[in-house]
Amino acid sequence: MFLVFPLEHKPDWRRPPVVTLLIILINCAIWFGPQRADTKREQAAAGFYFDSGLAAIELPRYVAWVGRQTNAEHRKLKQQLEQIEPDAIATTRGLHALADADPDFRADLAADRIVRADAPEHAEWRDLRRRYDQKRGPDFTLRWASRPAHWQPESLITAAFLHGSTMHLVGNMIFLFVFGYTLEMTLGAPLYLLCYLLAGVGGEVGDLLARLGSNVPGLGASGAVAGLMAMYAVLHGKRRIRFFYQLLFYFDVVRAPAIILLPLWMGFELYAHFADTESGVANMAHFGGLTVGALLMLLIRQLRPKTEAPQRADAVPDAWQLRRTEARRLLEAMRYDDARRVFGELAAERPGDADAVGGYFNLARARPDLPDFHLAALRVFALPDRPEHADLLRRACADYLWLAAPRPLLKPEQLAKLALRLARHGEIAEARALLDLLAREHPAQAADAPVRLAIISALLRSGLAAEARGEAAALAERHPASAETRIADDLLRAAMR
Repeated sequence: MFLVFPLEHKPDWRRPPVVTLLIILINCAIWFGPQRADTKREQAAAGFYFDSGLAAIELPRYVAWVGRQTNAEHRKLKQQLEQIEPDAIATTRGLHALADADPDFRADLAADRIVRADAPEHAEWRDLRRRYDQKRGPDFTLRWASRPAHWQPESLITAAFLHGSTMHLVGNMIFLFVFGYTLEMTLGAPLYLLCYLLAGVGGEVGDLLARLGSNVPGLGASGAVAGLMAMYAVLHGKRRIRFFYQLLFYFDVVRAPAIILLPLWMGFELYAHFADTESGVANMAHFGGLTVGALLMLLIRQLRPKTEAPQRADAVPDAWQLRRTEARRLLEAMRYDDARRVFGELAAERPGDADAVGGYFNLARARPDLPDFHLAALRVFALPDRPEHADLLRRACADYLWLAAPRPLLKPEQLAKLALRLARHGEIAEARALLDLLAREHPAQAADAPVRLAIISALLRSGLAAEARGEAAALAERHPASAETRIADDLLRAAMR
């Protein structure tokens, strides 16, 4: 057993990974919906199959039919069936499952080539078979799974949304979430979804090539998930990531370059495929997904559009502009640590440049465990109080309050000033969040009256008079004799005219 989980990132639930969650929901809905219905019908039909005597008619003939086949898969199956005692053939439930899932046998059965029309039990068999088929109903899983001997193009996609057991589903969905939400945040939902589906196709192609001619259905999201794992490794490249890993009975946490995981994963899948051909694990589906995922991320990194406008021939950019171009190039190359360092230097040199400060914070927020995150947030909060900075200020405040660990490093006067700025720009939710933090962390120094007055003014501008009255009542209760309370009353009276 070889398991690896990255421990570097955590999802931002204020901007949830919608596509990842939707894929998980679809997989769960299919398993607990039509696939579970398949299982219930199969169990009911299997009981009838053995109780009615249909097994005694068909299963000995199935064993004989397998012995007449010449393809490699049936020759191998023949060796296994020879181990079953003749008296036990008609009661072997596993044998029924094999016969039921064998499309070639079922085709011969339906054409009366197994129980011939001149057989004494033909009429009885025909009636029992009709009743069994009614109980069995349509087989949803076999219809949409990938079967190399009877391959259908749509199974390249559909097989990746089917599973063989609840644990199979749970395992795949855990890995899908762990790797998926990071990639969705990085690539954007549309490109991420396309890559997921293409990785799933790659996994199915790998499985098809490894099992040419097989009647055994292939299913599961593991090929697509393996593609996400490879994309993650290529995305972060040489960046050192903290991983939890388990190899057999040994496990540990290690920090290592992400890219080294790709050859480890691919090598393990190749070894497992050739070392244990009877495992039932589609290792080549994993290998196919890993290959396609790695190629997709390499292609994305090559084709990523350049955002820097071309310089005029007569323009001579200064050193700061050249370094900003370099920072953007590093960002486009997904060298996030280097880009964060350069953006930090740019923001330190020009603290009033919103582009540099915003770029620094956007990169630092991916690593809230580093001091850069606190410093970048403080640089955003120190930007000049202009309307064009309001959106960046709001986003930075929300991210900082949510992600800062163990808690935001803001002094009482900084909290009050920031809350006042946000309230004046109409960002009421963030202003209130800062007031709550101020009251909780610094109750003796909570100078909140100006902020509450700004919130009341913003509420009135938004037409929320009832909510403004409630805020004014809270202001009057906390600061009954303050100038802010009198001004709030005047504003409310003016709004009622």
